[in-house]
Amino acid sequence: MTGSKYGNFDYDLSIRILNMLKGNYPARLKKVLIVTAPIWFKAPFQVLPGSLGGTRAHDHQAWLREACRRMGRTLPPDYFTRGGVGGGLQSGSGAASDTSSLTDDSGSAGTGRGVGGGGGGDWLLDGSVSMTDSVVIASGASGNGSSSRKRSPSIDGGGVSGGSGGNSPSKKRSGDGGSKINDDNNTRSKSMSLAAFAARISAMQREGLVEEFNSKLGPDRGSDRPCDAFRRNRDRNRYADVPCLDASRVRLKGGDSDYVHANWVDGYQQANAYICTQGPLPHTVPDFWSMVWQNNVGVIVMTTRLVEGRRTKCALYWPKSPGESQTYGDVTVTCQSVDDQEDLVTTELTITQRDSCRSVTHLQFTSWPDFGIPHAAGSFLKFLDQVRSVAKERRGPVLVHCSAGIGRTGTFLTVDIAMRRLVDTGEVDLLGTVLKLREQRAGSIQTAEQYVFCHLALLEFAANIGLLPPE
Repeated sequence: MTGSKYGNFDYDLSIRILNMLKGNYPARLKKVLIVTAPIWFKAPFQVLPGSLGGTRAHDHQAWLREACRRMGRTLPPDYFTRGGVGGGLQSGSGAASDTSSLTDDSGSAGTGRGVGGGGGGDWLLDGSVSMTDSVVIASGASGNGSSSRKRSPSIDGGGVSGGSGGNSPSKKRSGDGGSKINDDNNTRSKSMSLAAFAARISAMQREGLVEEFNSKLGPDRGSDRPCDAFRRNRDRNRYADVPCLDASRVRLKGGDSDYVHANWVDGYQQANAYICTQGPLPHTVPDFWSMVWQNNVGVIVMTTRLVEGRRTKCALYWPKSPGESQTYGDVTVTCQSVDDQEDLVTTELTITQRDSCRSVTHLQFTSWPDFGIPHAAGSFLKFLDQVRSVAKERRGPVLVHCSAGIGRTGTFLTVDIAMRRLVDTGEVDLLGTVLKLREQRAGSIQTAEQYVFCHLALLEFAANIGLLPPE
């Protein structure tokens, strides 16, 4: 701030700088420090309420009226007198419900949508990296209202290419730390036929699916569920705001700690079908391989690159050259072969502990950006089909990870589970699948774009196997 002038602090420039940082999160900076303002800066005390050091007398009702005026909404004259702010119903009065008490200029009911932050502040620890915000100034619920929505003629990114096949559901398998009784991964939403699913997507379009994600899913930080081990093991967590739920966490045996940032997740009619985990840190690689050995993992699915945008997303935890061996803790890993294709790198590994030896296939999908979606559903379905063909020949759960183990990992699991249900029953319930998944791996599917992609991928899969017309 030394030597700074008023012209150095243009408002539009500040907004652009903040958007640049936000658009590259997790940012390359771990912290942004707000220091004392220059002498020439004068705080606008007249617009700040007294609780924040200003002089403005805050009137909440006046604030609501002004907000509605700016949004082009009108309030009924008795809005603040019938049951308090918010317009509670009076018994027997015949008053309109809350949903009709706030109207736009056209007279249609305005709808509100709130997305809560989930109380993740307890996990933003000093020196830790936040998955969703490396620059944190303030957090809280946000909402927006909309009375109408213009629909585009097609869903963005809906190009169809490639193909994939499906396998029938496997037998149920139980394991420690996971669900003991597994249902069909169907929870608080209704399943529907494939035809109804396709018609619903056509009617809702991308905007409608985004709104559904924001209103019914939104951010999930797992704050209402126990995460004690996660809090006790700060140095073993890649991100401070991606919790590991106690109820479903994978527990290690025989070491100084039983903690690894990983959760058991049920598949379709199969308990503990997957292990979802974060990309290992350099000092947690031995724990990662102990988990692989202990749970007889035969397939590792990696949906991230080691470095993305000059930021490390995952430590190198396996030997990459044929014939190379590395020892991690008490597990020795040897690379047998590498098959490097356009979007997929398949590495055959052998892992040895004492006198026992096992085979593990490592499949890395390389064209999936963080917080984003694959460039085409076809390449993703081809990758998923390859994972299935390998997994059906191996025992044990499939281990899936990206960087945090929730965004790309959650998308992979959601599509896989939905495809298996579709083949088995002819029905679809993507929303219920995500809700069930989040009960075991908090935060699964991070963005609305990933939620939309699940719908597109399932439609393309259905067309590929002849359940829908190609168009």
